[in-house]
Amino acid sequence: MKTTSFVLATQLQTDPSFVEPSKINNVLSHVYQAAEVGKLDMLAVGGPEAPTLFETLTSQKQRALEQVYLWYTVLADHPTLQPAHIAINYRGNRLHRQIVAETQQPISEHFQFACPNHPGVKAHLLAHLDALLQRYDFDGVFLDKIRFPSPANGLDGMGACFCPHCQRAAAEFGLDLAQVRAMLVNPNPSSTVGKRPGFATASGAAWLDALLKGLPLIQQFLIFRANAITRLVGEISALVRQHGKQLALDLFSPGLALLVGQDYQALSAHATWCKPMVYRYANGPAGLRMEIPKLMHTLETFTGTTPNAAWAFATRWVPELAEITLPALKRGQIPLSLIATEAASAVGLFAPQPVYVGVEAVSLPVFEVNLRPEQVQQLIQTARAAGAAGAVLSWDVLAMPLENIRAARIAADSAL
Repeated sequence: MKTTSFVLATQLQTDPSFVEPSKINNVLSHVYQAAEVGKLDMLAVGGPEAPTLFETLTSQKQRALEQVYLWYTVLADHPTLQPAHIAINYRGNRLHRQIVAETQQPISEHFQFACPNHPGVKAHLLAHLDALLQRYDFDGVFLDKIRFPSPANGLDGMGACFCPHCQRAAAEFGLDLAQVRAMLVNPNPSSTVGKRPGFATASGAAWLDALLKGLPLIQQFLIFRANAITRLVGEISALVRQHGKQLALDLFSPGLALLVGQDYQALSAHATWCKPMVYRYANGPAGLRMEIPKLMHTLETFTGTTPNAAWAFATRWVPELAEITLPALKRGQIPLSLIATEAASAVGLFAPQPVYVGVEAVSLPVFEVNLRPEQVQQLIQTARAAGAAGAVLSWDVLAMPLENIRAARIAADSAL
């Protein structure tokens, strides 16, 4: 019997690289064992449609899990996306696929993002999602990759989208994308990372507010993109509600969220809960270990400043980074205090809806991550202290040692 109301969930990816069709029974056995060991409340399962797995998990969910969500990727790695749907960057090129791990080992995800303003993208994904919700009795839908490319893609990836659909939408928004393109191609020499005074916005990132203080055009561009993502989430939410289901969101860490088009406060109106990906250890997309160093390099390039000046700016506006050195950051030594701050920020920005913090619990060499039980416990305790209502053990239960899941439950039930 659970002694706290702290929710524990996990995720299961159906890609053949994780789930071999001939081993479905072994997969189910592991899922049910994990659910028992961790007293799990919820599972999000998704990827390529796996009829046997989907049907079994949703029809027997009362035996093992209280809730089963469809883990649904939206703007990248979606089965209906076509070449014409891919976003166009400020250089006029379609976005490339991304190397998702520094080891460059094979992995199915390519993170090639489509444009949220493209009508074909919306039409295809809504029809596809509607069909899945008619076929399977999921309790809700957990949206992933509902964003633009991240700092891990570099400025060429982040500087999107400039397709004709975005140009029309931007004009209605009062934004001239030609002017934005010109600024990205030839950054303003005055766009330094000096000691600008901060100002309050809903970005959840004081460093970004300070950086953009003298760049209103880029501010408007980021807000325009966030509006596009929020609008698409709203339409998906309407469809999900028609089916009597709940909607949840996989979101970037608050300090980076606006860069990928995610506005926590606006999105909270459309979702039941969210999972902020405040990953500390993994060397992959969304992980702070990858995203922050890549962002630092982009800032140096965009502003024409030195690494030392960029680091001085970062430590001024993100004081937790002052606990480490720039080389340590590049080695992935993310301070736990930064995880705590980002988790607490997510809780505040997404209120009144609950936040279930993404907590790494896996052993995945491709992302150079091999979590130990005591590390999982520390992350769960950090999430609880930050005010989170739960945690999502991330990001694939099949790569998760059972002792890590057991440790998560112990931390969830223990006194702070």
